[in-house]
Amino acid sequence: MAFLKTILVILLVYYLVKILARMFAPKIFGYAARKTEEHFRERFGEFSQQQQGHQERVGDVIIDKKDVFEKIILPIYKIYQQKLLDLNSCDFGDLILHSVQILEKNNDLKEIYSNNFKYILVDEYQDTNYIQSKWLNLLTNKNDNICCVGDDDQSIYSWRGAEIKNFLEFDKVYSETKIIRLEENYRSTENILNVASELISNNENRLGKNLKTKMEKGDLVKLNCFKNGKEESTGISDEIEKIREKFSLNNIAILVRAIFQTREFEERFLKIGIPYRIIGGTKFYERAEIKDCVAYLRLVNQEKDDLAFERIINNPKRSIGDSTLKTIHEYAKSKSLCLEHASKIMIENNLIKPKAKIGLSTFLSLLRKWRNDLKINKLSHVKLLQIILDESTYSAMLKNKKDLENENRLENIKELLNAMKEFDNLESFLEHVSLATSVDQEWDGEKINMMTMHAAKGLEFDVVFLPGWEEGLFPHQKSIEEKGHKGLEEERRLAYVGITRAKKLVLISFSMNRFYQGDWIDSMASRFIEELPTKNIEKNSFFDDNNQEISDFEFNQDPDFETHERSPGWIRYQKRIK
Repeated sequence: MAFLKTILVILLVYYLVKILARMFAPKIFGYAARKTEEHFRERFGEFSQQQQGHQERVGDVIIDKKDVFEKIILPIYKIYQQKLLDLNSCDFGDLILHSVQILEKNNDLKEIYSNNFKYILVDEYQDTNYIQSKWLNLLTNKNDNICCVGDDDQSIYSWRGAEIKNFLEFDKVYSETKIIRLEENYRSTENILNVASELISNNENRLGKNLKTKMEKGDLVKLNCFKNGKEESTGISDEIEKIREKFSLNNIAILVRAIFQTREFEERFLKIGIPYRIIGGTKFYERAEIKDCVAYLRLVNQEKDDLAFERIINNPKRSIGDSTLKTIHEYAKSKSLCLEHASKIMIENNLIKPKAKIGLSTFLSLLRKWRNDLKINKLSHVKLLQIILDESTYSAMLKNKKDLENENRLENIKELLNAMKEFDNLESFLEHVSLATSVDQEWDGEKINMMTMHAAKGLEFDVVFLPGWEEGLFPHQKSIEEKGHKGLEEERRLAYVGITRAKKLVLISFSMNRFYQGDWIDSMASRFIEELPTKNIEKNSFFDDNNQEISDFEFNQDPDFETHERSPGWIRYQKRIK
């Protein structure tokens, strides 16, 4: 009885703190931000303040006074840099930054290095950032003997600092620049080059070139529309089956915009027995966040699953360290118990340190609740995982770390929820995962290659599939929201890179409906599809309803041919082309 009271008190305190945190967190963080700012201003009074509208100067950097994040981080960064100096150390970013500063401040040293490097050759110049370009400029200051090779149409790494401006304004920095265009392509057929060239010509910020080839005209680029994402993966796998006698699987690639897109293809390939490899990434069910989710579900389903218990006991952090886990292991072994049962007994007998005890008790209480949700309340396995992610604070942990990696993890979890809906119950889903993860990622032998378009840069394949060409996914909505027109042009360059990876055959596809973030959404064909030259495109007969010939290929029509209603996606498309 006393134990139950303790648990109830712990739960009451936990949820009370959670509610209060939600209510007061914004005010607390705002107050902390103001106090932090005041602290740094007191400590670094030497910062000159230059009033320019809503701007001010912090060190050598002009910042936006309205951006509290910038105002706080920059002084913190100054402390960090000072600490590095005190330790006579530097980080990776400092290696080139310090080199630039040394050359700028020491003309005699700059002279020595300029003489040492009489000729400088740079490859993939479109991928350089601002500081790299400045460093090169300082080294070539005397001789101006620099040769840079690159393709402005393949500048796709702005998210990691690459600046296409370096390439486009090269002739302004080096006044005697001679531009030599390498326009003969030795990889792709004429049809593929024509499609890629026509697409990229819609970019304004480019030097421009006219690609040509001595290779055959080749097959037309195929444009396929599918009813939904699942049919897209089925259609592509069927196409692979047709061509695998002509092309080695090693020479076939599926290039996606976002890594979560590989899931449906993996499911399909596992089902029909097509071997595959993920390049530059991990198989879907082997990704850390997916394994965490599955571990939670496994433990809810089977309390004796010690591997699952060990994986998630302190994920997210619950003040349960390695020493506590070791103690539980030892006790469980001595009593021939599973880790969960051992934990319960150790809590009852006060064998766990107070701080760890609170975290462990809360965790065990949540496990009991989730089992009741599944078995007594009869919640679906999909809804159960959503509750687990929320109540364990796992989703909050990912959302609070706002970076590209965690955004991808959230996308993968959303895709996992989509996958779970294809199974009737938790047991069948876990059985499927077990079978999927039993297939090792082997690199030898004939396998389909799957990767993002970013990872495909520099590679080539006989056949390239480009699925998911839909608005919001490709071009990616976030890229456009953050960078506007520049973001759109980079997405178009990414499309150009994807198409030009192919030597003989390109197959572009999109879906009229896609299950995304828990809902079916009407998709709209990517604007890039409208920019493809029709003379080089072969469209599928998906819209040949009732065996009637159609004169034009219409995007995003009826997702359900049993009705005569047009989908919202189709309506939006029609409005746009009128």
